Amino acid sequence: MLRPGAWYTAVSVPAEVVHAACEAASPEDCAPVLASLLDGPVFYGPVGFRQEGGYTALLPSAASDWREPSVVVLPARAELLVPAPEVLAPCGEGPWWVIPPDRHMRLCTPARLKGIVRRGRERIAAGGEPS
Repeated sequence: MLRPGAWYTAVSVPAEVVHAACEAASPEDCAPVLASLLDGPVFYGPVGFRQEGGYTALLPSAASDWREPSVVVLPARAELLVPAPEVLAPCGEGPWWVIPPDRHMRLCTPARLKGIVRRGRERIAAGGEPS
């Protein structure tokens, strides 16, 4: 368990939105696309968002006031279940790292994540389905 706070915040996005943005049907298919688009740690949890799954990105704490439809910004001091560092693939019902943290603990750039969310929402609104 980690708690967002002074150093970082956590933003969760429904799998449907990320999959639409990446034009992918599964977290495994999304992983390489997300790795090319984002520059910080992201994990997938299969039971988030009404049991539909979701992605959680770690961003600088300055992004904690981010307001964007389809996302949840975890409040400071919330308990966040994160995967163990070595869990890099689906493992039961637990979360796994799609983009693991690096040794420098770089965080995702908020603008990049916003771009993914907006693209996903636009594709869903236009009737776009993951391939």
